[in-house]
Amino acid sequence: MSTIDDNWILEELKKATKNLTITTIEDLDSVIGEASLDELALDFDNILEVATPFLLENDHKGLVILRDIDEHLELISGIENEHLWTARAFLEDSVWDAIRLKAKAAIEYFNWY
Repeated sequence: MSTIDDNWILEELKKATKNLTITTIEDLDSVIGEASLDELALDFDNILEVATPFLLENDHKGLVILRDIDEHLELISGIENEHLWTARAFLEDSVWDAIRLKAKAAIEYFNWY
C-alpha cells in the first residue's frame, strides 16, 4: 500500500471507530441517517479488514485492540440479537456501553482525537 492509501485507510478506520462511541440520538442520526444501525458495525468490520495488513506490519497491539471490538460486534450479531440493533439499544444497552468503552480505548491508544 502507498502512504496515501495507508493514510486514507487509517482515517476511515478512525472515523468508523469514533462512530462506535456515539452517545446521542442526534449524532447517531447524523451518521446513519436512513441507513440501519448495522451499517456502523459493517463499516467498522469492512475497513478493519482492509487495514489489517497495514496493522500487522506496523502496529500489532493496535490490531488486537481493534479486533476485540470487532469480535464483540460479531457476538451481538444475528437474528437472536436483533433487539440490540435499535437506536434505543445502541444508546442505552450495556452491551453497547462495553463496545463504546473499547472503541474509546482504541481512540486513546491510537491518539485519534
